[in-house]
Amino acid sequence: MIRRKRANRSIATSTIDVKAPPWLPARRRLIATILCCTGVSWLAGPAGHLLVLLPFLLLGPGYLLERLLRPFPRPTPFLLPPIWVGLSLSVIALLYEWATAFGLALTLPVLVLLAIACALGCIARLWWGNAGRAEARAHIGGWWLALVAVLVFTAWTRVYEVRDLALPNWVDPVHHALLIRVAAERGLAPLDLRPYLPIVELPYHWGYHVFVATLMRLAQAELPAAMLWSGQALNVLQALAAASFAAYLWRRAAAGVVAAIIVGLVSIMPAYYVSWGRYTQLTGLLLVAPIAACWLELLRKPSRRLVATLAILLAGLSLIHFIVLLFTLMFMAMSGALWLLRAEKIELRAGVLAAAAAAVLALGMALPWMLVLAQQKLVST
Repeated sequence: MIRRKRANRSIATSTIDVKAPPWLPARRRLIATILCCTGVSWLAGPAGHLLVLLPFLLLGPGYLLERLLRPFPRPTPFLLPPIWVGLSLSVIALLYEWATAFGLALTLPVLVLLAIACALGCIARLWWGNAGRAEARAHIGGWWLALVAVLVFTAWTRVYEVRDLALPNWVDPVHHALLIRVAAERGLAPLDLRPYLPIVELPYHWGYHVFVATLMRLAQAELPAAMLWSGQALNVLQALAAASFAAYLWRRAAAGVVAAIIVGLVSIMPAYYVSWGRYTQLTGLLLVAPIAACWLELLRKPSRRLVATLAILLAGLSLIHFIVLLFTLMFMAMSGALWLLRAEKIELRAGVLAAAAAAVLALGMALPWMLVLAQQKLVST
């Protein structure tokens, strides 16, 4: 009898030991609440579909990939969400690039299946994630609440700016709309613009266009609405990107909040981008901060995970905006040159090998697009 009581007591003790940490049930309740709100929003029609799918496409694929790679074991404040955005935009562009290279159209059923798989992966990862208590607390705090407040206010200003617009303003959106329509109709990268225009193998970056085409098809939304609201969302995220890089450089969350205030609420740019619909450049600029942080971290402490993350971001940026890519490479060259002047011999060898590996991997991922550019250059000369 005594032995049986001791056995029961040991079983109860072991049950207590393996019990979920106290913060896990609260996280699961939050996830369940978000899922309920998502379902209600989805019932609102195309507008609700956009409200659900826009943040999902901007964050979901990148979140899963970042959790797989984990390039930053100890991320600085505000760093991970911009990396999720950059990886999401890059993965969608690379998916279209290689599907087009093999002649495989991304039809609506294929996109739906991919979106469902990604959504289930995100829910499972969030629900059963085994992040420790310290990691959970690292992402919650007063500075995060301050940043969220800045982003909400920034979002309100961006919505207020386009309250009377039925479609994006004149100039660039006219051309962007054509590329988005071609990508949506064919499920391929918009390289061949026939029958709308007699252009084959268009040498123009199209990463933004396939992202909006995917959003438009999944949400069953009209093209003007998909362009207008996704463009304003990209504009709001510029404040988050600035906050992440400022906090990374200064290692202070306060620096990130100040940067977000300046970019989102004080400076006329990038808010003014809506005046001429410079959406491709807005999209490309979102990748600059994640690339810069990965690059500086790679020089400081090289790893295969950073190499893979940096390569994906660079390959994606080459498809999204080539001029922004050139500016980013200039930053990498200048910061790399300063690092070379003070690096130790062992650090020098490891950093150079890691940078070379990232460059080769990025070129390999963007190879079909690079071949198109090279072919057009040879034809033009």
